[in-house]
Amino acid sequence: MGATPAEQTKSLLGREKPVDVQPGSVWLWLALLVASVFRQWAYSVLASLYALSPSDYDDKTSVRGATSLSSDEYAGIVYAYTIVAVTAMGASGACTTLFGARRTAVAGLGLQVAGCVTCGLSYGVVQLAAGTLVLSSGFGVFLTPAYSLVFGIERSGTRRVLATTTVQAAGNLGAAAASLSIVLAESFVGWRGTYFVIATGLAASALLMVAAPDGGPRPPPTRAKPVSALFGELRSAFGWIVEGRRFFGGALAASMACGVAGTLEGTWIATYFLDNYPYYSDLYSYLTAFVITVGIGVGFLLVAGYVVDRVVVAAPFGEPTLLVVPAVALCLGAPCKLVAVIVNDDFPLAFVGEALGKAFDAFNEAPLYVALQLASPKRHRPTVVGLYLFLYWVGAASLAEIVNTCLGLNMYQVLFVACSAQFAGGVCYGLVGCLEYPDARVRADDATHAEGEDVEEDEPA
Repeated sequence: MGATPAEQTKSLLGREKPVDVQPGSVWLWLALLVASVFRQWAYSVLASLYALSPSDYDDKTSVRGATSLSSDEYAGIVYAYTIVAVTAMGASGACTTLFGARRTAVAGLGLQVAGCVTCGLSYGVVQLAAGTLVLSSGFGVFLTPAYSLVFGIERSGTRRVLATTTVQAAGNLGAAAASLSIVLAESFVGWRGTYFVIATGLAASALLMVAAPDGGPRPPPTRAKPVSALFGELRSAFGWIVEGRRFFGGALAASMACGVAGTLEGTWIATYFLDNYPYYSDLYSYLTAFVITVGIGVGFLLVAGYVVDRVVVAAPFGEPTLLVVPAVALCLGAPCKLVAVIVNDDFPLAFVGEALGKAFDAFNEAPLYVALQLASPKRHRPTVVGLYLFLYWVGAASLAEIVNTCLGLNMYQVLFVACSAQFAGGVCYGLVGCLEYPDARVRADDATHAEGEDVEEDEPA
């Protein structure tokens, strides 16, 4: 009698085991979560500190008062640190493959510590910009090895989505903690002390990651000079992406559609609510912070990770379930957000629609990152993910900029485009999952076997 779809899916994802985290990796896992919190806090802190006006606060409290940072200079810094972070993501995957996930992650944390300290000591725009760019490079360097560490630490292949969402939830908690920057800046700590608080947390997580027992993936030996090896690995991984262009191209199109939707919504949704419901501005701020950022971005994200793992084990669509789940969630979330946009004079209904849409978003990214690693040969997994992140961020940001500045759409039309793009991304995920993912996974397994590695050796040696 043949194996059931659930048994076939388990055989591809990895054997179910009673222990989630590889023994010896508990401290490494803790370091990874703490690092994710402070990494996102460091990345988001400048926006909160910039909100403090120099006309209302002294130089100790206001970064603008201390550095004379203008709005144009601030916009330029934000644009530059996004470019630097995305570029670093593309290279960090190859560094992870060559030097190991833990070393690369610690290097990323070290760059962020240096960036925070530089920002905290800044007395001018140039120093602040330099510190922010160093910080953003560390932000990008850390991301890919974080996903690789999760993939290697987690014993059970059928719990990897939950493990990935746990790291993402820690990052969202860091984004929520960024709002504390205003409180810290207004207290005796000041805006400079706020940067030093974050640097301390980053340094502590880096030390914990270095001192943690050897439970995570070990770095492979390098046989070439670092620079030549780096470019060689990038070429090899990019060649793999090109050869598997039907799967990776389809996944990239789906990701970019969802990225455009998220960028447009993030740019305009707060303005929409404040323009249409000015009497609810304070309530909207509190609800956004506690319901969407913390409740959904942290709490429900963990629930979504658990649900996805259980649905994948049940395998209602066989192996493609891993990508069909976010496809269905995105298609359900888009109408909820559209309701939030078109509702007039009904703030509770509008906010509930937006919150439901955000809840469905929680099913999206983690399954994709797990699928990307499973659809890549073991040797190139981190590099492929890093290149994918680079291409995705560049493509999504470019398309969002075109919609925002070149099409001449008003706010409502832009938000309608965002909802439509999310629905299109969901449909594309479903098609890629059903039509391309199974063959891509088999191809990755064959390539891994050809390299002389055990395909089920997903956990550390």
